[in-house]
Amino acid sequence: MMETIDLVQLTITGDNNQSTELTFSSAQLVIVHEYGSKQWYVDTTDSGPAELLNHYYVSDNIAVQMTARTSDGRSFSGTAYVHANVPRQACVLRGDDELTIS
Repeated sequence: MMETIDLVQLTITGDNNQSTELTFSSAQLVIVHEYGSKQWYVDTTDSGPAELLNHYYVSDNIAVQMTARTSDGRSFSGTAYVHANVPRQACVLRGDDELTIS
């Protein structure tokens, strides 16, 4: 089973403890339930700021803390890895471990 949730806000905090709100034209949180396990990722399009995507595109340290909010006020947070696609101005945050929902 796969659940897709539209996001309205997405913030990442890197190893320097600096939080940056990502801009995007669309972002979806995808939660995949398969064989008793749960995996998650966030897929964005038209992402920015460009400097941030460039940083994670060339960096060896791509782990971040992610917080996301939906239009109905739900919040999600967890540890993720940033996979930036600079030519397409997009990125995917691949979830690592548990996704917290509040």
